[in-house]
Amino acid sequence: MAEEYAVTISYYQEPDQLHIRVSGYFDFSVRPVLQEVTRLSFQGTYLLDLAEVTYLDAAALTLIRQLSDRLVARDSHLLITNPSKDSQRLLHIAGLQPLLEPQT
Repeated sequence: MAEEYAVTISYYQEPDQLHIRVSGYFDFSVRPVLQEVTRLSFQGTYLLDLAEVTYLDAAALTLIRQLSDRLVARDSHLLITNPSKDSQRLLHIAGLQPLLEPQT
């Protein structure tokens, strides 16, 4: 049952982008890793990949907003990539649609 609520977070840096991938159950438990990421000296575009997220709750939406606000204060910005249709709907309801990566 605990595996049902598991979450995996990884990140890697390219010259002008920092990729953050969340897999599984995206909730408040992700906070320490997101805080660690914001402490990096990287400045540029942070890409939050939600392709493998199976659950997104209100706490996660708050964390995304806080992460974006911290990055904007540092002249960086956050783009959300690959959200599922359910995640997109929640992001729109929460007013976070401006953070969605433009579709090509």
